[in-house]
Amino acid sequence: MAQRGFTLLEIVIAFAIAALALLALYQGVTKALAGTSNAAGTVEALRDAQSLLATVGTAIPADLGEQNGEAPDGFSWRIRVTPAASRPLAADAKRNLDLRAVEVTVTRRVGGHISAVSLSGYRLVANAAPPG
Repeated sequence: MAQRGFTLLEIVIAFAIAALALLALYQGVTKALAGTSNAAGTVEALRDAQSLLATVGTAIPADLGEQNGEAPDGFSWRIRVTPAASRPLAADAKRNLDLRAVEVTVTRRVGGHISAVSLSGYRLVANAAPPG
């Protein structure tokens, strides 16, 4: 007598294999979504850091030292301004200008992930003290 159809054991094994495949797919999609969220947080932190760096020397004074702050949308920032040259620039000695290094660090929390971005640049600022 020839057997027709599948046995109960074959059906259970087929369901187990399908369940394992769906579990692997679910984990892959979950990790991809988490990665997308982390990347979005980093992009937002980078955008905030670029905005802050652009305003140093205009809306934010380029005074030597460190400034910190927090924004209501979940990011904190730190701006550090240091002298970039140990002596006045020869071409700018008559104009009394200083070259300053500016470092901006922005930290943003998105869910349970923390994204931190640091950017640096230079600003040429007028020195209040007369050249010596």
